[in-house]
Amino acid sequence: MSTLLDRSIAKLGSKFIKDIKYVDIDYRGFITEFADPTISAGAVMINDLKLWVQSSQGDYYRRPTMGGFFDTIRKYPLSLIGANQLNQDLRSAINQNFETIEIMNLEVTPDMENRGWKLQLIVRDTTTGVIAPLVTGVDA
Repeated sequence: MSTLLDRSIAKLGSKFIKDIKYVDIDYRGFITEFADPTISAGAVMINDLKLWVQSSQGDYYRRPTMGGFFDTIRKYPLSLIGANQLNQDLRSAINQNFETIEIMNLEVTPDMENRGWKLQLIVRDTTTGVIAPLVTGVDA
């Protein structure tokens, strides 16, 4: 299965380079002469999600109301009840903002030691079929 997925990703990546003249910029906005403009393990989709998850309200110049989901993170108590509510709200926000992304798995767990949340997210791009993971932490 992973070999078929790897071949599909490589084929799609080469099509983007050859036909679309796609250039990849990582989620932090960096591009160098060594940047590899190919799709690997859903890099484009996951970078868009990472930007959105890590953004604040107003970070998107052309879409000022986009982003900032975690600007109000303090409204979720750092507990299992808060984790369930955060999971539901995050799932709803992803579905609302990313129409071509299907959430395959979303786990939100409180990280008491670091006073934050651990997010484990696996998504599928319904257009390309690419599956990508996102594991990150968010300060509470």
